[in-house]
Parts: sequence; structure tokens; C-alpha cells
Amino acid sequence: MPESDLLFVIWWYGVASILAVATWVAMRHRERFEYEEVLKSLLFGVAAALALFLIPSGLGSVESLGAFKLRFFAALGIAWLVAMRFALARRSEAGFSGLALAAFIGVNVPPLALVASATMVCGGEPSCL
Repeated sequence: MPESDLLFVIWWYGVASILAVATWVAMRHRERFEYEEVLKSLLFGVAAALALFLIPSGLGSVESLGAFKLRFFAALGIAWLVAMRFALARRSEAGFSGLALAAFIGVNVPPLALVASATMVCGGEPSCL
């Protein structure tokens, strides 16, 4: 595995872990989470990921792993900006970790669904993707 891919994997797990722990700590401190905002952040994450992965010509336009990472980071940035907007609309940053975690999960849903469907259809053959 190239070093850049390894760093991306470490970053991905690190961000997921930090957001999960921050959300858990926020829940332990009885911070208020609006579940409608969490669901909206999740759905905006899914929509941003779908838009960036499928435009302009579907997955065929993603030539390399670097292009995939760039689209992933752009979708994550869009989803986190929307989550920040929801947090600022309440005039409080309490609960932002939950919104950011939901957006992170939403951005990860389309690529994981692609891999899961390719595994079911192709039996895990990498040439199928």
C-alpha cells in the first residue's frame, strides 16, 4: 500500500474516532441534539457525495484514487459546512460533533454502498468495479 493511501486510511479512522468520542462526550454532558438536524446533516452528506461522485459522467470520471480522495474531501467539506450552518442557526455550537459525525457517515454511505453492491454482484472481483 502506498504511503499516501496509508495516511488517508489513518486520517479516515482518526476523524471517525475523534467525532465518535466527541459525540459520546457531548451526550454524557447532556448536550441537546436536534435529531432533525442530525438527519438533515446525514442526508446532505449523502447528497453531496452522490453529486460529486456521479457528476459529470458517473464513476467512469474518477480516473484514479487521488481523484476519488479529492471528491471525498470536497463532499466532506460541503457536508460539514451545512452542519456548521445548522449549528450556527441555533446560535450555539453545542451538538456540532453530532452533526459533523452524521455528515461524515453520510459522505461515506455512497462509496460503501458501491463496494457492497459490487461484492454481492461480482463476488468481490476487483475488475467489476
